[in-house]
Amino acid sequence: MPNLRRTLVQKWTRLTMPLRYAYETPAACWCGGNVDFSIGGLADPRPQVGRCDSCGTGVLRRRLTEKSYARFYASGDYRRYVRGADEVTLGQFLREYRRGLGAITYLEEAGYGIWGQRVLDFGCGAGGVLAVALVAGAKEVVGVDVDPRSAVATRALGIPVEKEPPARVFDRIILSHILEHALRPHMLLSWLAVGHRLAKDGCLYVETPERTARSEVKMPHPWMFTQGAVAILAERAGLVVEHLKPGVHAILRKT
Repeated sequence: MPNLRRTLVQKWTRLTMPLRYAYETPAACWCGGNVDFSIGGLADPRPQVGRCDSCGTGVLRRRLTEKSYARFYASGDYRRYVRGADEVTLGQFLREYRRGLGAITYLEEAGYGIWGQRVLDFGCGAGGVLAVALVAGAKEVVGVDVDPRSAVATRALGIPVEKEPPARVFDRIILSHILEHALRPHMLLSWLAVGHRLAKDGCLYVETPERTARSEVKMPHPWMFTQGAVAILAERAGLVVEHLKPGVHAILRKT
């Protein structure tokens, strides 16, 4: 019954979305480049997806407007749309915990360990990444998420979750599967890293689905980045790529 209920909630949410939210077609890519929505050639063979001629980013043809996206995430409709559940689930927490293990291992291997560092997880979801950072010995761990449900699991661990990043400096800023949701991803990176929230010797970790021939761009992701697009994204945000591997997994720092 629980699985059936989740399926029904998910289907109902997706069915009623056009009645409750406003949609738009992007005039250009996040980088300002022209988007080719034609079928065949360099564009994606599916008409719902375009390709930026400048940076290669996959672009969703029909997406929510900025105001609709804000309401979509804050209301809990994102969880209902993706997982068919109103609240944080154990499965979501465990998936994020495993993802956090991979992220922090990558950071450790690159020389950006967590022990004794101040860590900010922007878009922390169920809090799995935050839990890993806490276990890894972080000096301070803070999450940011617009959905108040995100604080349910972390509250038991004593980890605060805010709606806005605290106005202080962090040594590690983590964005795990967040950039593909942001309408202006380069501005988000700049706001977090260059806007005095990233320590001088700190780094920003980005994990986002990589656009390949087999990848799928769909709601609620307006973008899907290539490795090259992530490098351009970092440059536009006033950052440099310290490490980059397929996935996409990237470690960025200030210039």
